[in-house]
Amino acid sequence: FSRKGFPAFMVIAVLCYFAFSPDTSNIALAGVKDAPFSFTTLLFIPLLYDAWESGGDTLLRPRNILIFLYASFMTVWLRSNGIFVVAAVCIAMPLFFRRYWKRVAAIALIAVITPYALNDLAMDKIVKRETIVSESLAVPLQQIAMTVVSDGVITEKQAEVIDAIMPREEIAKYYAPATVDTLKWGEGATHMDKSYLQDHTSLFLKTWAEMLLQNLDSYV
Repeated sequence: FSRKGFPAFMVIAVLCYFAFSPDTSNIALAGVKDAPFSFTTLLFIPLLYDAWESGGDTLLRPRNILIFLYASFMTVWLRSNGIFVVAAVCIAMPLFFRRYWKRVAAIALIAVITPYALNDLAMDKIVKRETIVSESLAVPLQQIAMTVVSDGVITEKQAEVIDAIMPREEIAKYYAPATVDTLKWGEGATHMDKSYLQDHTSLFLKTWAEMLLQNLDSYV
């Protein structure tokens, strides 16, 4: 920078900004996760569009099969709820491309099964399974947190489930309207029993669904 004539104080000021800004870690995380996901989406959408326009013909080309499997795999791995997107696409494909439904169904089955097979072999060694669960339930967690903070309608039984996952006073302390990361990551996450959430996912979802009707304004 000095060769280009930049004053030293300006370089130091910029470095200090990025070194001490609390947003830098979020930007870095977005660069690691969101950039590859965006690339995956750019592969996925044109491929599906061409398949639709050709009645499924282009999807059966060996190159496009590999691209579809790669895009499906990365969508599942890079987004906690990516499996729902891939599953919906894979269910629709044999219905829309009936002329090739057997081959398309086989491709779809591989696209759904492969991420989970590799997940069982490798992912648990990298990320704890309960962390993955809390990621996939981020939206319901945030909606329940909003209900807690806004003094919404919560029955005694529902309160017991919420407190077992994370005490309501801690939810109120770490809740942030714009992001759920303050609850599931950092200091807030130390108060969340992710193992309980992992073992009682169905109970959590049942509680979340019951609270929806009672607190529609908070959820929306």
